[in-house]
Amino acid sequence: MNTGYWRTITRSEKKQLMDEITANFEIDLKDLKLENCINRLYNGRYREFKAELSAYYKLQKTNENALANPPLEMLDRGVNQLVDLCNHLNSNKFKHHQQTVNRSKKKYNHHTGLRPFSYIVEKMAEDGSKFPEVDTFEFAYVGKNKCWTCNTAKAFV
Repeated sequence: MNTGYWRTITRSEKKQLMDEITANFEIDLKDLKLENCINRLYNGRYREFKAELSAYYKLQKTNENALANPPLEMLDRGVNQLVDLCNHLNSNKFKHHQQTVNRSKKKYNHHTGLRPFSYIVEKMAEDGSKFPEVDTFEFAYVGKNKCWTCNTAKAFV
């Protein structure tokens, strides 16, 4: 399976997996609810497997290291699958998606850029602010239109 997501796996590959289940277990896949349940289980396990491989990939630091030292789970799967996985984890599309997910988990969204808050506090103090921490908070979480960027930040003031 040379794909990054379960939903992009072809029907024929999914059918092979379902056939493998029916060969090993007495399951009637004509029941749509049962088939959907098994599909969800496969989906979850596929995500877990991909997350484990992603963690391993991050430990390797570079694409070359990851290809030279494949995890045990990938040894019997063929070189093409490992190359595809490394390419997927290194792709801009995957990295962009990860950044989007991480940003959505943030409690507050600020718009100060890459400058640390400590630098902004120092600048506010130099500019004569009596309460540089409070002014920094407002500077970071109030947009150009003088509206709060998120309700959580607004609640603290």
